[in-house]
Amino acid sequence: MTVYINATAPQGASVRLTRRTGSTFDFSTVTDVAFEVSKPDKSIVTWDASIESQSTTELIIRHVFQTGDLPIAGLYILVPKLTVAGGTVDGELVEMPVKNPHKRKP
Repeated sequence: MTVYINATAPQGASVRLTRRTGSTFDFSTVTDVAFEVSKPDKSIVTWDASIESQSTTELIIRHVFQTGDLPIAGLYILVPKLTVAGGTVDGELVEMPVKNPHKRKP
């Protein structure tokens, strides 16, 4: 999927997290989710997210884009933040390129 600057609902970012081989982490213990986002301008923000699907070995989370989420083109780094009984656990980071639909290639 191509993501463009200033995208808003219903567009969003969905991330599928799976348990690594040898891990005993139980995704069914996750009670809340969010994304910590590093924008191309190096600012860091938190996006709310929701759980779309959850099992012991897999978790799918989604953020629906809001006005102001994607103001500039470039690489956005999303780090899933998973809330469990003992605190917060980071998921594996996801790179999300955002394009400017009006920028033409030379």
